[in-house]
Amino acid sequence: MLKRKLAMILALSTLMATVGTININADDTIGNSSQEDIPSIIDVINLKNYILSGEQYASKYDYNQDGDVDYTDLMSLKKEIFNEPNSSDTQVMTEVTEVDTLNQDMKANILDFSIDFLKRQVEEDENAILSPQSLYFALGMTVNGAKGITQKELKDVLYKDVSTEEFNNNISYLINQTDTDVCKIANSIWVRESDDFGLNEDFQNYSEKYFKSEIYQQPFDSILVSDVNNWVDEHTDGMIDKVLDDVPSEQTIMYLINAICFEGKWEQEYDEYSINENGIFTNSKGEQQEVAMLYSQEDVYLSDDNAQGFLKYYDGGKYAFMGILPNSDISVEEYLSNLDGESFAYLYNNQVTENMELNVSIPEFTIKSDYLLNDTLQDMGINSAFNYSADFSGMLTKNIEMYISKVIQKAYIQVDRNGTKAAAVTVITNECCCVPEGIQYYNVYLNRPFIYAIVDTDTELPVFMGVVNSIDSQDTE
Repeated sequence: MLKRKLAMILALSTLMATVGTININADDTIGNSSQEDIPSIIDVINLKNYILSGEQYASKYDYNQDGDVDYTDLMSLKKEIFNEPNSSDTQVMTEVTEVDTLNQDMKANILDFSIDFLKRQVEEDENAILSPQSLYFALGMTVNGAKGITQKELKDVLYKDVSTEEFNNNISYLINQTDTDVCKIANSIWVRESDDFGLNEDFQNYSEKYFKSEIYQQPFDSILVSDVNNWVDEHTDGMIDKVLDDVPSEQTIMYLINAICFEGKWEQEYDEYSINENGIFTNSKGEQQEVAMLYSQEDVYLSDDNAQGFLKYYDGGKYAFMGILPNSDISVEEYLSNLDGESFAYLYNNQVTENMELNVSIPEFTIKSDYLLNDTLQDMGINSAFNYSADFSGMLTKNIEMYISKVIQKAYIQVDRNGTKAAAVTVITNECCCVPEGIQYYNVYLNRPFIYAIVDTDTELPVFMGVVNSIDSQDTE
């Protein structure tokens, strides 16, 4: 008997924060730069540049008439222009409240986010591997430092049906439930060492309490690059050894990093006779590819009107590989176009476990993906965070404006007879057999394009998701 060892290592999400500036003449008068009585975005740009210029006090820029021209004036101006709520309208963070189950509205929000993320990243005839949960945790860390419209947009995308307090409490529960010997979660926040600012105390406290974040404050030099990469290497068991190549620019203020590392063995190992070295996979273009195919009998059959699938459990039963095979007349892309959180939950829970025999196959495959997620996240509804209207003023002791300049995710998965290895990095840069009668017989052979997920069977949420359209196409750029 061959020992089948599953090692699934996934998900590293990094958020980098830097200050971004726009060079526009600062001599224009507030409220009149666009020759209108109503303040406009041009006024925000002019005021920002005036503050950065360090010029002497000018009453025309003292928007809140307190005798100083500073970022409080900028915040007041932005609130009026962007209709941002006052700070009193922003969720006030409270002590962690223990919850003993995942809020059902929160669960639905996470499922919607996960499926929406997958759908937007899958391209026709391309393979995919990604971690919606890693991205969710990474974005989630920004919530408690965001205010106004920025926090509202994050809320609408991440947790629209619950309060920020409930979001934090459920995040704490989810991390505690997911963080096991099989699946490990780590978060860290890296802040540039400066005499001018530090990490906001509330933001730090709740990052530590809710996200179990490790906090580091140091110069952003070559040592920082080494330290971050070593942290990444350690928390992904060496599957991802680097996320930073160069010393950060002077604008870089902060990195927020999430790592998920999954390693487990199949509950039922493969026997040698269960492996067909010359199996056939028919790719999305109709071409046949020779591949090692792994055969087994499983206990949970899944189906909906347009697909059938199965669960194959890892040792301990908390996690399972979920294979989804669309009907032969439906492509992966067509199936995904009609998939959402609710229909995914229906498929997962529409289980047949009795009076049936289920034969399945999984091909050995390797996939690499590399995505730029700016457009995806903006299409999902996170917009202000990517421009000068971003408000992350709750992150630092000094109100330094930060905005997201780039979000990427790199991921890797390898499934073979010796197990599965996978890794992902998300970097968010903020600048700042005869069947007896009555027995139903099912065959689900993943020998043509399919969708897969690694699912937490307790929360019923996908930790990793992906698509296999072709066996020999390994890189998605």
